[in-house]
Amino acid sequence: MIPGSWRTAVLLGTATIAPIGCTQGGADESATSSGPTGESSAGVDTASASVGADVSSSSAGITTSGTTDDDDGTGDAPPPELPDWVPTEVGNAVWVPMTNTLQDVWVAEGAQAASGTAVLSDYSGGVYNPYYDAWGGLYVHGGGHAASHDNSVFFANLNTLAWERHGDPTVLGSLEEYEDRIMYGVPPEAFPDDETNPREVDVEVPGSAHTYDTLLVLPPSIAGDPRGALIRPVSSAVGIMASRSTGFSHVMLASGGVWSRWSTNAFPGWGPGGSCALDPTRMQIWPINVGNSNDSGYLDLATRTYVLDEPPFEGFSGYPDMVYSAYHAARDIVVVATHHEGAPATTFYWFDAGTNGVTRQIATFVEGDLPTAHWGQGTLVDIPETDQLLWYTRDTSPDVFYGITVPDDPSAPWSWTSIAITGEAMPSTVTDPPPPSSMYRRMDYAPQLRSLIWATGASGGEFHFGGRVVAIRVVP
Repeated sequence: MIPGSWRTAVLLGTATIAPIGCTQGGADESATSSGPTGESSAGVDTASASVGADVSSSSAGITTSGTTDDDDGTGDAPPPELPDWVPTEVGNAVWVPMTNTLQDVWVAEGAQAASGTAVLSDYSGGVYNPYYDAWGGLYVHGGGHAASHDNSVFFANLNTLAWERHGDPTVLGSLEEYEDRIMYGVPPEAFPDDETNPREVDVEVPGSAHTYDTLLVLPPSIAGDPRGALIRPVSSAVGIMASRSTGFSHVMLASGGVWSRWSTNAFPGWGPGGSCALDPTRMQIWPINVGNSNDSGYLDLATRTYVLDEPPFEGFSGYPDMVYSAYHAARDIVVVATHHEGAPATTFYWFDAGTNGVTRQIATFVEGDLPTAHWGQGTLVDIPETDQLLWYTRDTSPDVFYGITVPDDPSAPWSWTSIAITGEAMPSTVTDPPPPSSMYRRMDYAPQLRSLIWATGASGGEFHFGGRVVAIRVVP
């Protein structure tokens, strides 16, 4: 296992990075894991990835921060050597050698399975879990309106290199039964068809939904699970026909595979689309939705309660399906990227994470505007090791990612550099099956691996979700 102190440092942006050209020391590590449901991953060998690769690389224009040794008296161990499948150079993209596919662990029986796995990516995303053993893994969870009632949770385990199913689907007798429960509650509990309804298909189990850019992972200190927990802070487009939304939060412990209704109240006025950003310093989650600009607030993770505030002075102007957000540790701000359909560029908003989020400003860039990411074809993540944000859009520039530097005063012009993506898994060459139109945080940053991890898929009914996984190195 990665020493806990080093893992925490990575997530909070204080990790030490070895000098370029040096190999990172550390004990040989391995981890095996079956799915939390107690089943093996579709009979696939889940031996852990080998380690010990040379991780020397060029920075390709990205600068690192932090010290390069362990002489500060903290006693923190250096990060372990990376698995040998991790790309060694910044910008290089490789296929992660997964031993199975998502469809191997999909439940194909029942009314919820009628649409197959192809629609799991329909306006839906994922999120990387850094707490899941040494190398973490990537959740995939989605469906919803005009897509599927399959509310399974799938997990690309980067320790075992196998897809696992962490949450079984809720299997009901008919499609109509899903719709009735989403609109009116799970008997004997009844809800009116309004925003007080948590939109569930079993007791405290959320219905399948478009997850957009909203999925996050709770740290062990909040989850009460050493592997953390998946959280759906809000839900949009729940149900194939019902297509309802709710501001209630639901959580699945990483080691248990069981959902629970988590928040004590609902974020008001939540509608389709949007994004959520986790501030790990204050343990707050900010729901961001251009469709509910009159509501402002955050989820206090300590109390599980939404703290609501006055309407913002300036709403976020964009299209609901094109909203991305991230907490930027280096400047202690929340950043939101969005744009309208047909817009020539993405608009970046920011607000001070230590405030009520009501006062928002628009960022400008020295080098000019950044390109758009229509229909969920982008991701915005924080890279603490470089004190930068990373913006990626497969929509307009698939083989480039952008490192964004925010000045000490975020109201001053920001700057960005573009870094080419090369190698066997360049996004523009990913064709078998083709990636879906929406991606969101199914491309997420994995601090242990210093790489973006991307679970590709398919959006056409003739294809099933391939679950091929790509790693793109972004930190030396």
